[in-house]
Amino acid sequence: MMMKRICQGAAVIGFSALLAMPPAHAQNTEGSTLGSGDIIVTARKRDERLLDVPVAVSALSQEQLSRYSNVTLSSISQLVPQLVIAESQNQVGGSINLRGIGSGISNPSTETAVTLNMDGVPISYGNAIRLGQIDLGRVEVLKGPQALFYGKNSPGGIISLVSQDPGRDLEMKLRTGYEFNADQRYVEGVVSGPVTDKLGARIVAYYSKEDGWFRNVAVPIPNVTPGPAAKTYNAEDIFVRGTLNYNPAGGGAIFKGKVAYGQRTRDGVGPTGGSQIVFCPGGVSRLSGAIDCKLNRNFYSVIIPQRVTALDPTLEDGVPFVKSTQFLSSLAIDQEIGSDFTLSSVTGYYRLGEKSVDPFTFSNVPYFAASNDIVADGFSQELRLATDFDGPVNFLAGGFYQDAHFKIRQAFGVDFGAPFLVGSTYYDVHTRATSVFGQTRYKLLDDLELAGGGRYSWERKSLTGTSFGSTIDVLSPKRNYHDFSPEITLTYRPNTNLTLYTAYREGFTSGGFNTVPATLRSAANQTLPRTDLSYGQMTARGGGGGA
Repeated sequence: MMMKRICQGAAVIGFSALLAMPPAHAQNTEGSTLGSGDIIVTARKRDERLLDVPVAVSALSQEQLSRYSNVTLSSISQLVPQLVIAESQNQVGGSINLRGIGSGISNPSTETAVTLNMDGVPISYGNAIRLGQIDLGRVEVLKGPQALFYGKNSPGGIISLVSQDPGRDLEMKLRTGYEFNADQRYVEGVVSGPVTDKLGARIVAYYSKEDGWFRNVAVPIPNVTPGPAAKTYNAEDIFVRGTLNYNPAGGGAIFKGKVAYGQRTRDGVGPTGGSQIVFCPGGVSRLSGAIDCKLNRNFYSVIIPQRVTALDPTLEDGVPFVKSTQFLSSLAIDQEIGSDFTLSSVTGYYRLGEKSVDPFTFSNVPYFAASNDIVADGFSQELRLATDFDGPVNFLAGGFYQDAHFKIRQAFGVDFGAPFLVGSTYYDVHTRATSVFGQTRYKLLDDLELAGGGRYSWERKSLTGTSFGSTIDVLSPKRNYHDFSPEITLTYRPNTNLTLYTAYREGFTSGGFNTVPATLRSAANQTLPRTDLSYGQMTARGGGGGA
């Protein structure tokens, strides 16, 4: 299957008011000046010039994101070499691949090998890529194994998304636009500024409505989809985020709280609505000889017959749809302890909800029917203590905890003359993850630094579920995973405009359970010996250098 969007033209109208621009200089932890022309990143949890960071990292500034109207992770990946992000047409939601490393898209409960990190909160679900990311201050893509600075360990890399904060001056922005090919209309608004001399607030809202860029060539669904040759694959997106910053003078604790909600809805088309069968042997598809097997934005959207929807209530009325919602809240606290220590806390809660009904067809005949109802939520807490001594030695130490559930209810039916329910499953994968980490940096010379550290991780996962209403009795319903991931970096800075480094790093992500519906059904119907649905953890080792 292939999906492609062709954008032939767009118009954008914008208005903004920015009063009293703030100074564009700051100090990093090494004492050098950060100028207005520098790209500032926090790849090591402190403000540094991109030029000074001994990590393979690609960074996108707010100006770059705004210039190209990058409001989705898929569009952001087009600006980062070696990063590929795409939606998948199944319950996994999507895939993230960095330097060729990623997770499969067949098992819905698999955690991604490349971790998203939104305002300090790690997110390991592929479905998260389906919603837009609005009003970002910067994006940092760290390539290769990452163990130290972003909560959960990652074998493939980190995509860090940092939303904009309120500034010291009033800012108001309103932008609207129109995209011709999909008939998309959108509007985005921002209000930001100080509430008091210690408190700042920022509110951003986004709304988009598009009629689609694919043509439905199937028999139309009354009052749901347009007729043959009509453009469809519509979408409605809503996003809102609120931010509060409390920054008292005199060295008190700095608080930063963020709450974000996003929603995407497609009516009359399921997850496979944007898929096409192409490059068929002999030019004819095995599913339907009527398909032209060309990438031409033609697709089929048909209603599921009542004789099939009667097999399982989750198929509802048989009209295809997809609806995704996401909620993310985070609270970051930084407290200086004396002049040499900083204690930091990041508390996060993330919830994903997604429902869909899909005929999974490429013809006027709906041979298949599927439904997905996903709820994923998790709480996380990270604590860090960092030093800023004048001497040659500094360190960072901390811990991380996560408690998360991934729940999914699925039904899958077929109709080749007589309707048959292939699977009806529900499962819950519960994850408890704990880790401790630390790093020591030692200046061998004024321009030569050696840094070494690692993270030790413990994760426990358990599986419960039912198949056709019966409890699944499987071997090893609980699994424990643990790993130590070290890293060491040697950095040489002969002058302020050149950094040379070499590094060795390891990464890890825990295993889990094979929760593909057909596998659960087979396990439920199987007599002893029971099937072991668990699989092992993933580890990665990487070394390299850069200038």
